[in-house]
Amino acid sequence: MCRGLLNYTYADGSIDILPLLKRIIQNHIPVWVFSGDEDSVVLLLGSRTLVRELAHDMQFKITVPYGAWFQKGQDPSKFVVAVVRSATADSGAAPASAAAEEKKEEPAEESDDDMGFSLFD
Repeated sequence: MCRGLLNYTYADGSIDILPLLKRIIQNHIPVWVFSGDEDSVVLLLGSRTLVRELAHDMQFKITVPYGAWFQKGQDPSKFVVAVVRSATADSGAAPASAAAEEKKEEPAEESDDDMGFSLFD
Protein backbone atom coordinates (compact mmCIF):
# COMPACT_ATOMS: atom_id res chain seq x y z
CA MET A 1 0.00 0.00 0.00
CA CYS A 2 1.30 3.46 -0.87
CA ARG A 3 1.77 5.69 2.14
CA GLY A 4 3.28 9.12 2.38
CA LEU A 5 4.94 10.98 -0.45
CA LEU A 6 5.89 9.23 -3.66
CA ASN A 7 9.37 10.47 -4.43
CA TYR A 8 10.06 9.43 -7.98
CA THR A 9 11.81 10.92 -10.96
CA TYR A 10 11.01 11.02 -14.65
CA ALA A 11 13.45 8.13 -15.22
CA ASP A 12 11.44 5.87 -12.88
CA GLY A 13 8.73 5.64 -15.53
CA SER A 14 10.86 3.28 -17.61
CA ILE A 15 11.32 0.68 -14.86
CA ASP A 16 9.78 -2.66 -15.92
CA ILE A 17 8.08 -4.25 -12.92
CA LEU A 18 6.66 -7.24 -14.84
CA PRO A 19 9.59 -9.54 -13.94
CA LEU A 20 9.17 -8.67 -10.25
CA LEU A 21 5.41 -9.24 -10.34
CA LYS A 22 5.93 -12.59 -12.08
CA ARG A 23 8.30 -13.72 -9.31
CA ILE A 24 5.87 -12.58 -6.63
CA ILE A 25 2.98 -14.49 -8.22
CA GLN A 26 5.12 -17.58 -8.88
CA ASN A 27 5.86 -17.63 -5.14
CA HIS A 28 2.10 -17.70 -4.44
CA ILE A 29 2.00 -14.23 -2.92
CA PRO A 30 -1.37 -12.54 -3.59
CA VAL A 31 -1.23 -9.33 -5.62
CA TRP A 32 -3.92 -6.66 -5.85
CA VAL A 33 -3.44 -4.10 -8.61
CA PHE A 34 -5.42 -0.96 -7.86
CA SER A 35 -5.66 2.47 -9.43
CA GLY A 36 -7.51 5.34 -7.83
CA ASP A 37 -10.36 7.06 -9.64
CA GLU A 38 -8.11 9.99 -10.57
CA ASP A 39 -4.65 8.62 -9.94
CA SER A 40 -1.90 10.79 -11.43
CA VAL A 41 0.86 8.31 -10.61
CA VAL A 42 -0.61 4.94 -11.65
CA LEU A 43 -3.18 5.54 -14.35
CA LEU A 44 -6.00 3.05 -14.92
CA LEU A 45 -4.93 2.41 -18.51
CA GLY A 46 -1.40 1.61 -17.32
CA SER A 47 -2.72 -0.79 -14.69
CA ARG A 48 -4.95 -2.56 -17.21
CA THR A 49 -2.06 -2.87 -19.67
CA LEU A 50 0.21 -4.24 -16.95
CA VAL A 51 -2.33 -6.88 -15.90
CA ARG A 52 -3.04 -7.89 -19.51
CA GLU A 53 0.69 -8.29 -20.26
CA LEU A 54 1.27 -10.19 -17.03
CA ALA A 55 -1.63 -12.57 -17.76
CA HIS A 56 -0.38 -13.13 -21.30
CA ASP A 57 3.23 -13.77 -20.23
CA MET A 58 2.15 -16.21 -17.50
CA GLN A 59 -0.44 -17.88 -19.77
CA PHE A 60 -3.34 -17.13 -17.43
CA LYS A 61 -6.86 -17.53 -18.74
CA ILE A 62 -9.34 -14.72 -18.25
CA THR A 63 -12.13 -16.08 -16.06
CA VAL A 64 -13.98 -12.79 -15.50
CA PRO A 65 -13.86 -9.99 -18.09
CA TYR A 66 -12.86 -6.49 -17.05
CA GLY A 67 -15.74 -4.51 -15.60
CA ALA A 68 -17.30 -3.15 -12.46
CA TRP A 69 -17.18 -5.52 -9.50
CA PHE A 70 -19.33 -5.79 -6.44
CA GLN A 71 -19.26 -7.80 -3.25
CA LYS A 72 -22.19 -10.23 -2.88
CA GLY A 73 -25.31 -8.43 -1.75
CA GLN A 74 -23.69 -5.04 -2.15
CA ASP A 75 -25.99 -2.19 -3.20
CA PRO A 76 -23.90 0.41 -5.06
CA SER A 77 -26.65 3.02 -4.74
CA LYS A 78 -25.85 3.26 -1.02
CA PHE A 79 -22.27 4.42 -1.57
CA VAL A 80 -21.09 8.00 -1.36
CA VAL A 81 -17.83 8.85 -3.10
CA ALA A 82 -15.76 11.83 -2.03
CA VAL A 83 -12.63 12.78 -3.92
CA VAL A 84 -10.24 15.00 -1.97
CA ARG A 85 -7.53 16.66 -4.00
CA SER A 86 -4.47 18.34 -2.60
CA ALA A 87 -3.03 21.36 -4.35
CA THR A 88 0.07 21.65 -2.18
CA ALA A 89 3.60 21.01 -3.33
CA ASP A 90 3.87 18.32 -0.64
CA SER A 91 0.99 16.25 -2.04
CA GLY A 92 3.36 13.79 -3.71
CA ALA A 93 1.37 13.94 -6.93
CA ALA A 94 4.15 15.67 -8.84
CA PRO A 95 7.51 14.10 -9.63
CA ALA A 96 10.41 15.10 -7.40
CA SER A 97 11.99 16.77 -10.40
CA ALA A 98 8.82 18.66 -11.38
CA ALA A 99 10.64 21.98 -11.56
CA ALA A 100 13.14 20.53 -14.03
CA GLU A 101 10.38 18.88 -16.06
CA GLU A 102 8.45 22.14 -16.33
CA LYS A 103 11.41 23.67 -18.16
CA LYS A 104 11.39 20.94 -20.82
CA GLU A 105 9.92 22.07 -24.10
CA GLU A 106 7.31 20.05 -25.95
CA PRO A 107 8.69 18.37 -29.09
CA ALA A 108 8.08 20.59 -32.13
CA GLU A 109 6.72 17.73 -34.25
CA GLU A 110 3.93 16.87 -31.80
CA SER A 111 1.42 18.95 -29.89
CA ASP A 112 -1.79 18.25 -28.04
CA ASP A 113 -3.67 19.80 -31.00
CA ASP A 114 -2.41 16.91 -33.16
CA MET A 115 -4.22 14.47 -30.85
CA GLY A 116 -7.64 15.88 -31.72
CA PHE A 117 -8.14 17.49 -28.32
CA SER A 118 -6.41 19.96 -26.07
CA LEU A 119 -4.99 18.98 -22.71
CA PHE A 120 -4.98 22.56 -21.43
CA ASP A 121 -8.28 24.25 -22.37
